Amino acid sequence: MLDKILSKDFSKMTDYTLLVLCALADQPDVLTPQSTLAKLLDIQPATLKKTLRLLTQSGLVQSTRGES
Repeated sequence: MLDKILSKDFSKMTDYTLLVLCALADQPDVLTPQSTLAKLLDIQPATLKKTLRLLTQSGLVQSTRGES
């Protein structure tokens, strides 16, 4: 259903942003690695990184550094 809503009215980056926000909101108390989100949402890692950076800078999501 979400795919139908996100089809033609939004830019790709807006689509990705909304998909990420929905995925994170689905489990608000769980830390989700970028690699997991990328696979789950079928988003290229570089695009996801940019999306998450923008969401973090805007204060909509919180980010923590993962294990190296």
